[in-house]
Parts: sequence; C-alpha cells; structure tokens
Amino acid sequence: MLVLSGVCRCQFCCIVRHWMKGKVTLFVPGCDHAGIATQNAVEKKLAREENKTRHDLKRDEFVRRVWHWKNQKGDRIYHQLRKVGGSYDWDKTTFTMDKAWYPTISHLTHDSYISVY
Repeated sequence: MLVLSGVCRCQFCCIVRHWMKGKVTLFVPGCDHAGIATQNAVEKKLAREENKTRHDLKRDEFVRRVWHWKNQKGDRIYHQLRKVGGSYDWDKTTFTMDKAWYPTISHLTHDSYISVY
C-alpha cells in the first residue's frame, strides 16, 4: 500500500497541476503495470497447486487462468485506490487485455518499441 499511495500522490499532483492551469484533465485509474506481477502470481500458483509451469499449458489455457486470477484478485488495487480517496473517472477503467482495447494497445506498444529501438 505504501508504494501505491506514493504513486497515487504523484499522479494526483500532476493531474491537479494541469487542472489548475486550466487544462482539461481526466484521471483514469489503471493497474495494468502489474501485468508482470499477475503473470508471476499465476505461475507460482500453477507450480504450487499443480506442479506445472506456464509452458505445460496451451497459451489459451494460460490466458484463461490469468483472466480468472485478474477477476478474482485484480480489483484489489481499485479498492485500495477508492480507500485512499482517489478522484478518478471510475467509468473509464479498462484492462490492457480487454478485447476492445487490445488492437489499440498492441499498435501503440509496437510503435513505441520501434521508436525506441
């Protein structure tokens, strides 16, 4: 929670600063940065409960398990953000793997990767 609170404060300060300068602002909550941690959690659960790795599953099955974990545990971050009083547009929350967003995110990630390298 300590790290989450620090991140929230920094984001909040940036948003408020721009808002106070008269800019239109939108504060959308997000927890996708935890994607690697989510994969790690699912992999540890697989090892602990089934003595398997992600490589033992087909991709679709592993993705299904990631979604299951996200639906079970992933909302914790949003609940924490609400508890600390996050002033977000809660109706606009999304997840990178959502089918509606995936083509856009995939395209942006590809373009970012190409521009960096």
